[in-house]
Amino acid sequence: QEVAVLRTRDEAQRRRINQFHEQTRSAAAIQRDLLPITLPKVAGLEVHTLFRPAEVLSGDLYDVFRIDDTHVGLSVADATGHWLSGGFLSTFMNRSLGGACGRDGSLRSLRPDDVLAQANRDLLAAGFNDCPFVTALYAVYHEPTRMLTWSRGGAPYPILVRPRETPRQIVSQGPLVGALDEPNFEVMTLTLEPGDAVVFHTDGLETLVSDPATRRACCDLSHTDWFQRLGEDGIERQLGKLEARLATIDETDWRVDDVTVVALEAR
Repeated sequence: QEVAVLRTRDEAQRRRINQFHEQTRSAAAIQRDLLPITLPKVAGLEVHTLFRPAEVLSGDLYDVFRIDDTHVGLSVADATGHWLSGGFLSTFMNRSLGGACGRDGSLRSLRPDDVLAQANRDLLAAGFNDCPFVTALYAVYHEPTRMLTWSRGGAPYPILVRPRETPRQIVSQGPLVGALDEPNFEVMTLTLEPGDAVVFHTDGLETLVSDPATRRACCDLSHTDWFQRLGEDGIERQLGKLEARLATIDETDWRVDDVTVVALEAR
């Protein structure tokens, strides 16, 4: 009789676990639907992306979208946590960072600092528990002038790879989104020249491209071999190397984290 009772409890527990997994898969499918299915065609620019969640649900999200006839918007966000909390928060931020356009489709602002400031207000107004923070970056590319403008809120510094120059970080000020009532997000501008590449990414990239022995001592990924070879081998080939490594890597040797890369290559 005791064995029969245990078996009944075991079956009930299995059903609950299966239901939980099914609900999680449904949530993950919704989250994936928020990612761009196709990337917009941008004059003078190739856009490359890599997105690898550490678990079923991701704390990372990105978007690349056309704002109007001459402007393209780009956002990368990384929410604190993984699984359900990180997945929910990143989904919330994806909606908020679509702030270049109003609900009626009218253009609201092309200033990246305004968009991050609005996302900051949205996050604070939501009143989430446990002080959730988000690292985020919002950029706008103007096709006629080839000018790229962005602001970052706690996100890793973008890295510029320019022909015949050493890859370098572009440093700017900007606190975590959701951390301060009145944050100041610095606006950066860069005119892209043919052959230039700009890489936006979340902190998960650090684990893949940096040497474990020096990882804690240096967080400037522009010095890594991956970025040093990017100018010669091209973004598509270098991202392919990351994809190949992710397919074979032993998670026991990898500090699991979401990895997101959005790279722009000027033609």
